Amino acid sequence: MAHEAESSLGKWMPGTTVTLAAAVVLLHFLPGAAAFAQAVTCPETPAALATWWSGHLVHWTGAQLFWDLLMFLGLGLWLELREKRNPLPALLLGAPVIVGVTAVVCPDIAVYRGLSGLDCLLGGLLCACWLRRPAMRWLGWGFGGLLVGKALLEMGAPGAMFAGNMGPGVRPLAIAHLAGFAFGLFWEWQKGLRFSGCFSRRREA
Repeated sequence: MAHEAESSLGKWMPGTTVTLAAAVVLLHFLPGAAAFAQAVTCPETPAALATWWSGHLVHWTGAQLFWDLLMFLGLGLWLELREKRNPLPALLLGAPVIVGVTAVVCPDIAVYRGLSGLDCLLGGLLCACWLRRPAMRWLGWGFGGLLVGKALLEMGAPGAMFAGNMGPGVRPLAIAHLAGFAFGLFWEWQKGLRFSGCFSRRREA
């Protein structure tokens, strides 16, 4: 029944965002973890291919970690608490897509680190939620425009807009951000919802 469904939602906890955030912090302070887990864009073994997932969880600098994690927590918790949506399936499938697209478009990039691509994926999911509501459509277009605009501004820049310079040879990967955002929107479209009834877990009797 509808009433029972709503009651169960009240007990539902946002596990995905908090769990992944804790793993990111742990890996950042675990000696040698970042070098071991960073994504290798041209993997030669199945084990190396697994880094296309783990690479999103490690970062070059503390500043990159702070800004990436701040956005991840904000968007992830909003999706889980306000939209009653667990983003884990989209994150699991989108993670290798983001690294793969980056490897094809930027063949000079040997390794990949950072949550920013997954941040933009969550942003795409959230924009899909807002776009399906007439009263919130302006927010969906506006926030989506900010994410895309930031990615375009960082193209060719030596450092990220907020995280700054991340070290020699490290640059912002706008293509990863655009790929993540596009995947978030596509994830909603391929489910056949076409921005209608987006992410709703409620079932009417």
